[in-house]
Amino acid sequence: MYLVNSGFTKGNQPQIQEGWQIVKLTVERIRKMVLDILYYAKERDLIFQIIFPNSVLKSLKSVIIRKYLVVFGILFVYHEIR
Repeated sequence: MYLVNSGFTKGNQPQIQEGWQIVKLTVERIRKMVLDILYYAKERDLIFQIIFPNSVLKSLKSVIIRKYLVVFGILFVYHEIR
């Protein structure tokens, strides 16, 4: 808001445009956050289903290995239990 107001005061069009872009991004972030809160606050019927932990772990394995090996140098060893 400061850049927009300051730009109007000074008659500085580039500053107004930059400030307006920041305002638009901020409004969009707030909008998304409010929609997320409303989505999660809505009461919903639970849907129960059987899942198998191995399938979940397999899908996460590549992401976890890539992130922690590259970022932290930690090597994970995955053994499937049957």
